[in-house]
Order: sequence, then C-alpha cells, then structure tokens
Amino acid sequence: MMPALVKVHQKSGDEEWRVLVPGTTAGLGEARAMAVDADGNIIAAGFFHDRDFGQQIVVIKLRPDSSTVWISPIAGQHVGFADVANTLLVLKNNDVVVAGAINNAFAVLRLDGNTGAILLGWPPAISVPPPNRTSAANTACRAEGQ
Repeated sequence: MMPALVKVHQKSGDEEWRVLVPGTTAGLGEARAMAVDADGNIIAAGFFHDRDFGQQIVVIKLRPDSSTVWISPIAGQHVGFADVANTLLVLKNNDVVVAGAINNAFAVLRLDGNTGAILLGWPPAISVPPPNRTSAANTACRAEGQ
C-alpha cells in the first residue's frame, strides 16, 4: 500500500518528522497540496484508496509537532471514480477550501478549520455531463476576505 505522505524538514535539510496517511486498500496515495494556517498547523490534501469507496479525497490537519488535529476522508457517491483534491487554500479564520474532483466532476469544498467537517452551503460537486473529465488543478488563490 502506498499511503499519502507529509514530511517536514528543518532548514538544514534534515527530516524533522513524517506522517503517513494510509488508505484501507493497496494503491497509490498522494498529498497534492499543502499549506500552513495562522497557528502554524500544516494542512495537506490529496487522495488515498479505501476498500469501500475506491479513490477518495483526504484532507489532514497536523500540529507542528506532527500530531493529528483532524483527518477528513471525503468519498464521492460512486465507486470507481478517481476523487482527488489538487489544491487548497487556508482562509483567515483557518477554514480550509479544497478543489479537485468528486464523482468525475469539478468540486470545491469548504471544511471547518477546527473539526475538518464539510461546511454546508458549499456544494460537494458541480456536475459536468459525461464523458468530460474535469478537475481543479494547480489553482493559485489569495484570501482577502471570507
């Protein structure tokens, strides 16, 4: 099994710590985006594989000492689609916005910065008719307001 990986290095280049985020089945996992919030916590987003849902989004928030604040696996409604978070943004209030794909559709999600729960009022996916494959990738954002 290939878990998602978050590593932190010291200025010298030496590894300080690493956290592996395993799925529940064999398969590739990746952290595709990472940011640091106002409190110095590290948020990483990407995907891992789950025995029940296939490839699903995972977002994890870690304290500077590598302990987990929360982990939020986000599964689409259909097995077989490659759900993934490709980019993230930490807002001024420490909420996390991730963008990528769920159920083969473009998706933008807002997670509560304290709990990792998906905040209601943000649609889990914007439907694009098949056979088009859509995903947000490498998006640059700047949070000026909430």
